[in-house]
Amino acid sequence: MKKILSLILILILITSVSFCDAGPKPQISVTVDNIDGSSCIIGLLTRSSNEDVWSGWINVIGDRQADDRLNQFNDDVISKAKELTNDRLLGVIVADIDSNSAKANYNYGTPDEFKILVIQENGETYISNIVERKAFDSMVKFDLKTGIAKEESIYF
Repeated sequence: MKKILSLILILILITSVSFCDAGPKPQISVTVDNIDGSSCIIGLLTRSSNEDVWSGWINVIGDRQADDRLNQFNDDVISKAKELTNDRLLGVIVADIDSNSAKANYNYGTPDEFKILVIQENGETYISNIVERKAFDSMVKFDLKTGIAKEESIYF
């Protein structure tokens, strides 16, 4: 009887552990260069089922601090962000600008193909070219002067 109970207990433990979401997750680190101001909104836009429509990528984990920080932007900027992301602001990050550069990190279920959306405090909006993620941990630089975003990696 003890062997049967031990076996059942082991099976329960094995099956419950196998449903854990463990291990490394792909990550996208975005650096926006040549940007002015003190903070900006950075988001990833992904294709929806309609090939011509790009929507805001929804960060599964979410960032409550970023949600609260969106209040610092005026209503016109928020309206523009909602319009450009198809009302999907959950994935945007409010980034501080330091030395004309801003950074945002995305992880957990990151898209393979995306555009970068940047909205400055004054409402100026930038949308990058399409970026196709090649590396597990991607580093993407988006230069607002050239309007070009490209992935940088030590592997290619």
